Amino acid sequence: MIAPSSRRLAVMLVLGLAARVGGAHADTPQDRAVALVAEATAAYQGKDFARAAERFAAAYRLDPQPTYLFNQAQAHRLGGQCVPARDSYQLFLEREPTSEHRVEIEGWIAEQQRCALALPEPEPLITIPPPAPPLRQGRSQRLVGLSIAGLGLVGVGIGCWGVTRIGAAEDDLAALYAAGGWGPAQTAAAAELESQGRRGQTMTWLGLGVGGAAVITGSVLYVLGRRSVADRPALVLVPTAGGALAMVASQF
Repeated sequence: MIAPSSRRLAVMLVLGLAARVGGAHADTPQDRAVALVAEATAAYQGKDFARAAERFAAAYRLDPQPTYLFNQAQAHRLGGQCVPARDSYQLFLEREPTSEHRVEIEGWIAEQQRCALALPEPEPLITIPPPAPPLRQGRSQRLVGLSIAGLGLVGVGIGCWGVTRIGAAEDDLAALYAAGGWGPAQTAAAAELESQGRRGQTMTWLGLGVGGAAVITGSVLYVLGRRSVADRPALVLVPTAGGALAMVASQF
């Protein structure tokens, strides 16, 4: 139960500060702080101690008057917030070590410390491990990628062989024309060499084109297969009074 003297002390200090509000025009941080004190006073008298403490804290940030700090501590204490009340009282005594209310404030600090020690320890976090990565799927992708890339290399080899066939046919045809003495046999041989050159040209285009595309496709599949085993985010459950709060933890 709150002692009557402690409640009167807080009300006295709050009302004394609120008397300054009438002349404030909210032109300076000090004026805005006084306006906040007026809101805090109304909340304090209406027993809305959480709002009163928040308004006093905002006023203190604008104009660090020790009285604002004391009233913040009073609002925290009356609102059952023992840890912030203790801290605010201690900070007030650091600012005002010769306060006439020091003995009474030290008693409140001790009281709030006992309250803080009685608070339950926070529940430990429960971490649910992520599901197992799709190793089998990634392995299959890599194997398919390697197979396609291997076939592509075979195609590239056939294309390169086609290039040599074209060169050989052109050389033989040039030698045939240089020999002279043209007849039916030479004509048939020239037609065969030209046919070999066209076949070599076809093998070159198909081998290099299709084989190169297969090498690229297989390489892409292999890379995707490796990436498919990347880490997934873990779900973290934080127990609360009414159940649990779920959060997602991930690595970046």
